[in-house]
Amino acid sequence: MFTVTLRLRTLRSRANAAQQTSTGPSPSGSGAEPTLSPSIAESQKVVESERAPPAIQCAIYGAEMLSRAPVVPCAMGMLVQDDVVHVWIYDREGGIQSMGLNFLTDLPRFLVLLFAMQRLRLKDWGFIEKYDLGAIAALGETEPRKPPSPVKVDQFYIDTAVSIHRSLSLKGRGTYVVRARHARPPHGQSPHFVAKFSWADCSRLPERELVQRGIDRAAGNEAVTKHMPYIAHSFELRECTTRTVRAALGIPPKHRLRPDKSEGAEVYRILRVTIVEWMEHLSTLSNERFLRGWFQALIAHYHNWRNGVQHRDISLGNLMRRGKDEDPVCAVLNDWDLGNDAEDPNLTHTGFEVTGTVPFMAIDLLTQEALDGKVAILYRHDLEALIWVLIWAVCCYDDGKMVHTVPRGIYNWNVRDPLSCGEKKHRFLTRREPIQPASDNWGEGLKLASLLRGFLWDQMAKTVKDFYQVVHQQAWLQGSGPGFSHQTMPREEDDPERVWYEFWAHLKRFKEVVPCIADFMPEDLRKAGDADEKQ
Repeated sequence: MFTVTLRLRTLRSRANAAQQTSTGPSPSGSGAEPTLSPSIAESQKVVESERAPPAIQCAIYGAEMLSRAPVVPCAMGMLVQDDVVHVWIYDREGGIQSMGLNFLTDLPRFLVLLFAMQRLRLKDWGFIEKYDLGAIAALGETEPRKPPSPVKVDQFYIDTAVSIHRSLSLKGRGTYVVRARHARPPHGQSPHFVAKFSWADCSRLPERELVQRGIDRAAGNEAVTKHMPYIAHSFELRECTTRTVRAALGIPPKHRLRPDKSEGAEVYRILRVTIVEWMEHLSTLSNERFLRGWFQALIAHYHNWRNGVQHRDISLGNLMRRGKDEDPVCAVLNDWDLGNDAEDPNLTHTGFEVTGTVPFMAIDLLTQEALDGKVAILYRHDLEALIWVLIWAVCCYDDGKMVHTVPRGIYNWNVRDPLSCGEKKHRFLTRREPIQPASDNWGEGLKLASLLRGFLWDQMAKTVKDFYQVVHQQAWLQGSGPGFSHQTMPREEDDPERVWYEFWAHLKRFKEVVPCIADFMPEDLRKAGDADEKQ
């Protein structure tokens, strides 16, 4: 099961498929395959000069092997160029290349290499028997191929053969979601669950623990507790880490930098399995019901942030819902594995690490300064991401069905290049380009999206104004005149209460135009507004 690249072969279509997968959920809910951008078909016609270099081709093979099943700790490839061979080992931290070996002038060593590979065990090739029975049976050819049996874990059966979602990537979490079911569900509860396999940063809190902290700190506030995911079970596969192969090869471990730039805890990736209740995407609801669910997620997110539980990965795919289509809307803010507990005294993350899904991230985080870890992550960044989610849904969905894979007129949002995406979104705000809805059925949703784009514009203008006020004040105190050439944006303090008030103060002026605003406006702001009207 290793790859030998003897000549150039174009794999651009595969690379594009990995990079241009639609960022929104599929129209048929959790069980559908991702939808690809229309440009994929055009990329099939590749000219000779655009063929991928051999190392890139080999890396794509490695990504495909890592993504073939839920539990694949590593993949191995051999890249042959002329008479020199390199061995590549891939895992969720990237690729490791061996020194080149000339198999003509150093044939004995090459034969030793082949004999060593012959003696590798299946798990050394990346096959974990418990979760990969089908592939192992196929390799051994000891019996006819059969669908693998579900894996029993605690009180759950994990069906690794039924894939719900998987991501083709070489580095990162490599999330892989499959079906699961409860062996003996309590009376009245659904037996249907999903099992999420994710290569998490070992220094991050397990998702289940972070969600439980959010529920505990909410102290019974149903605006939070009803909209958090139910995580029934979670565990780590301690034998599946990116630390193992690097320690064997003598590669120095990575360490997280503390705020004072000194080295902190060792960082590597470990495979975590999280068993979560079965839910559908919020985008599968009708337009009106989607808006109600969006407001529910917005409010739950704010209260969690105030309590120190920060999500920091807002996207359309992470907004889910419970129940049937005809049931009252109950949105769920899902996928907390990139979240942070700001009140944890043992926190290893500095709060300057950019996380998120590029098309929905705040513009301030899509800059080189932010990618270099010089911009603090604030509540307003997650709030902005929620607004971009709403705009995306209005542009791409209609009554629970995907109409467009990306918003019309702003295709370049759907990119993996953060800097380019930030520029396009900034241009979208400054040029006041009209929002093109997926259909005329959005009504209130289109009005709300337009109002919130105005809010983003006001916030951006206010941030720039505050910056220049600080610069002028510093220049006056120093007696150097108003020079801006070497000034940088001063560090902004996180103030979620102020931003929350400004957000609703902006919206309440239009509650007659968008009636659903009044249904979700916080009670204290509603009373303040009523008092102002009486005066």
